[in-house]
Amino acid sequence: MTNYLPTLRRFRFVLALPAALTLALGLAPAMAQLPTESENGAEAFPAACEPDPARFGRQLDLIRLRNLSRQTAQSENGGLGLYRAESSMHGTVLEMPCVELEPNRWQLAFRGGSPVEVSQGNYSVVTLITVDGRQRPWQISVDYNGPIQQYTGPRLWEE
Repeated sequence: MTNYLPTLRRFRFVLALPAALTLALGLAPAMAQLPTESENGAEAFPAACEPDPARFGRQLDLIRLRNLSRQTAQSENGGLGLYRAESSMHGTVLEMPCVELEPNRWQLAFRGGSPVEVSQGNYSVVTLITVDGRQRPWQISVDYNGPIQQYTGPRLWEE
C-alpha cells in the first residue's frame, strides 16, 4: 500500500504559501482600490500609493519604494543609531505616507527622530523624498530633510 501522507503535506504547503506571503507582505487585496477612469477615459491613479491586486509587480514596487525611502532617510540622518523613521515606514504599504504623482513616480513625506523620541511617539525630523521608478535604476531625490517646525511641504502622515 502506498503512503500518500508526505505528498499531501507538500501539496497543503504549496496551497498555503500564496496566502502566507500575502499576509506577511501586507498585500491584502480586499483593502486595495483599483485605478478608476478619469473624465477623458484614461486611467487615473489614486492619490495614495495603493497596491493593485491584479498587478503583483506593483505591490513589489511599493514595498521597494517604502524600503528605499526609509533607508535613504536613515542614511541622511546618520544611520540607525541616531535616527528611526515613523512606524508607518515599517508597516504595510497601505500605511506609508505616500502619493503617486504620476505612474511610477511617487512622493513620500514622513517623520522621524532619535530612537528614543520615536519610541515615545515624538518626532523632530521630516523627510520629503521623490522616487522616479520609470527607469532603472530608480532615481531618488531628497527634497527636504530637516526640522519638523520648518517644514512647509505636504503633510502626508496621519496626526
